[in-house]
Order: sequence, then structure tokens, then C-alpha cells
Amino acid sequence: MRLTVVSGDKQVHVRVKGNGRKKLRQAEATARRLLDATPEPVAKPPIGFAVSADTETVQE
Repeated sequence: MRLTVVSGDKQVHVRVKGNGRKKLRQAEATARRLLDATPEPVAKPPIGFAVSADTETVQE
């Protein structure tokens, strides 16, 4: 049995041999513990670009 749990940006995959309600409850509990143990993802800063020239032109 494979279980994927997603909470916001965090994601956990759990694979358990066998089937049944008991196995599913164990897999869910494991996924919750793993989600709680992982830190919150760091916000990615926005990327920007600027145009500049190595030489400047002077107009007279």
C-alpha cells in the first residue's frame, strides 16, 4: 500500500507492505509524524533582473 499526504508545500510518501485498516492507520500516523517533524519550507525570494552597461555614453 502506498500513501501520499500533502500539507501545503510539504509532501510525504509512505509505503507499507500489506493491506487492511490497521496498516492504513499505522501509515497515516507515520505520515503525520513525518509531516510534523519536517521544518516549514523556506519562502523562495523573488528573482529580478536588471540591465546595465559596462560603458557609459556621454552626449554633448
